[in-house]
Amino acid sequence: KEQESKLDLATYDPKKHKNEIDNVLNHAFRIITLTEFRKEDKKADYKCWELEREVAPDMPWTDPITMPTYDHYKEDVLANPLFNPNSWFIVLDNDFVAGLNNLWESPNKTVVNTGLTGVRRKYRKMGIATALKHTNLAWAKKQGYETIRTNNADSNKAMLNINICAGFKFMPAWLVFDKILKK
Repeated sequence: KEQESKLDLATYDPKKHKNEIDNVLNHAFRIITLTEFRKEDKKADYKCWELEREVAPDMPWTDPITMPTYDHYKEDVLANPLFNPNSWFIVLDNDFVAGLNNLWESPNKTVVNTGLTGVRRKYRKMGIATALKHTNLAWAKKQGYETIRTNNADSNKAMLNINICAGFKFMPAWLVFDKILKK
């Protein structure tokens, strides 16, 4: 079961969640956009792909997640017309990508969609995913978006909890079925 949720950004107050972001920053991490990361590291895109490759197998889904090659990632993800490097937020430990959260534009210009929120195993339980979530919500609100949407497997309790605490409201869930046809 995949749980879709949305947040009315008019109800979201970034000031109430500043401590969650400061907690991460006070531990010598930095939060920057992919646009900023690209300016300081020519391997920024590759490092984001590496993070996704590491965290993807941990994500609950009906089928195992397989990561594309880097070349396919560049074509499918980074060249996607809904991609915006200003809405990709990265937590850096020096120049090492500890976590990433991205937002994707939608055909409805008042809505933005959450993509991956991923944190490397050794950096989990440090508040990084929560700080990333509040960074993207504050950014989306400042950009004038009215609504943000996200999808999570209902077994991903940690991410669902972060979203609920941020104010997301559940929408009807998606049930995903596979039917295997034999020849």
